Formats: sequence, structure tokens, C-alpha cells
Amino acid sequence: MRQQEKGTADLPPLHLPRLGLGGAGLGGAHYGEVSQTQAMLAVERALAGGLRYLDTSPAYGQSEGRIGRALRGVPRSSYQLSTKVGTRPGLEGYRAEAVRRSLAHSLEALNTDYLDLVLVHDPPDLAQVLAPGGALETLEDLRAQGTVGAIGLGVRSLALHRQALASGRFQALLTFLDYTLLRQDARALFDEARRQGVALINGSPLAMGLLGGGDPRAHRQTALHWIAPDEPGWGDDVARAEVLWRWSRERQLDLAALAIQYSLRQPAFACTLVGATSAPEVERTLRACEETFADEVWRELEVQLRTSGGIHEDH
Repeated sequence: MRQQEKGTADLPPLHLPRLGLGGAGLGGAHYGEVSQTQAMLAVERALAGGLRYLDTSPAYGQSEGRIGRALRGVPRSSYQLSTKVGTRPGLEGYRAEAVRRSLAHSLEALNTDYLDLVLVHDPPDLAQVLAPGGALETLEDLRAQGTVGAIGLGVRSLALHRQALASGRFQALLTFLDYTLLRQDARALFDEARRQGVALINGSPLAMGLLGGGDPRAHRQTALHWIAPDEPGWGDDVARAEVLWRWSRERQLDLAALAIQYSLRQPAFACTLVGATSAPEVERTLRACEETFADEVWRELEVQLRTSGGIHEDH
């Protein structure tokens, strides 16, 4: 196990690779049926392609177990691994007992005795998380024992991310759907996270498939699993995705590659997480990262985003 001192002030910063593999699609719970073999081949292709950070959660169906099996025999020091607490089916909650039991299951499933990062997952508020005997105190104890490397928060609410930053007790924040070609609300976190040295992780640069390069209308229902249909601006996001899809087709540009690289070009993010359900999807992502675009394309894209309302000056 890695040994860490308790307390955030003396902790080394969390260093993550610029690109990582998100495990939400590997468990067969959210993106249709995915076989164990298919999921394991996706992980193997990711590792072979240089994706050395993998993020998962017990809320993602069979994702943890499949990742753990794919990593057997792979030197533990050659990759970084994170999972989440608070949303394990049957052990939901942010009190000490639920957190400890959930993490014990995760360690067994992932076939490891420590995790580089553990994220508190989707709390409705931070009251129980920050309270004595809550998730944060429990994870800090586990960090002192060497079971947990860094502690983070993974949630959609930017207000909760701001509260986490104000607490000064988190080393990482995972935000998703808030820095894409459709919206950049996560900019609100950049300055304070940089000041504190908190690692920002950007999830779903493809907006749950809306920016994957196909007709966004085909991915509307999948995206709705993650986005409340009454969320302010949701209808505008879909409309902007359709405009960008047509714009990229007219110019014969790979919209998915632009969307992924748009996140990678943002220095405020320590890491961008991309999802996949198969080795071919991982391969497409790797190719998207290697594609080159002329400066003129990026300038034209920025004009397009401002015209469509995807970039807001007040950020």
C-alpha cells in the first residue's frame, strides 16, 4: 500500500495523464448491453494505446469487476485507478459505515489494495459528506492508512464543487457535461482550483454522444439519462449540437475529434475522461486525439460557438 500523511496541506499534488478512460459504459448499465469480453478488450486496448488512468464507480453496473479482471497481471504502478463512494446499490449514503463497506467491495472487485483517487459520488448536498463521521473524514482516515491516495468530488452541480473548493479538503473535482462545445459553465471553477492546486477532471467531452459525429437526435435519449429534460439550456444544447453536426459535415471535419481536443486544449483540466464500450471505440478515440486541425479551423469553430451561444462572455 502507499503511505500518505493525513492532512491536505502536506499532500503531494495529484498528477493525472491528460486523457483517461471512463468506465460508465463498460458495465452494461447505461449504454446498452456490453459483454465482459467486450469490456475487457476495451480496457486492454486503452492500456496499449497509452490511456493509463481509469475511472469507474459501483454505480456503473459491472464496470468495476470487468476493469479489475482486465488489469490482472498488469503492473499496478503502470496505471492510475479511481472509483467512487456513495452510490453503490444497496450501500448508498455518505456515512462512515457505508463508505468503508463500499470501498472494501471496490478494492476486491478492482483487484487492488489501494486507489489513486476516490471520489464522493453524486451527493445531493455536502452536509453529510463534510460532517463528523461522514464520507470525507472516513476517506481521510483511509488515506492516512495508505488505502486512498487522493480524495475528490464527482458531481454535476457546480455549486457543490464550489463548496468543496471552499472546504479546502479535496484534491480533485470531476465535472461532466459542463465543458464541451455546447457549454463551458465549468470555467467558474478554474481560478480557485488553480489557486489551490486542485486537479480538475472533465468528463464527457462528447456530451454523452451528442457530439460523437452522428446525428445528435439519435443520441438524445441516451443523453437524457444524464441530463434532466427541464434543465435550463438543455433544449439549446441539443439545438447547438445539431448546428455543429451540420457545420462539421459541410467542412468534412471530425466533430468528435474536435470535441475531445477542445477539452484537451484547455490547460485548466488535469485530465479529460472519454468513455467507451468496446475496443473499436477506444481506437476511434485514440485516432481522434491524433488528428490535426489547422489554426483556421479552431478560429472558425470559436466564431461558430459564439454565434450559436455555446461560449458565454461572462465566464
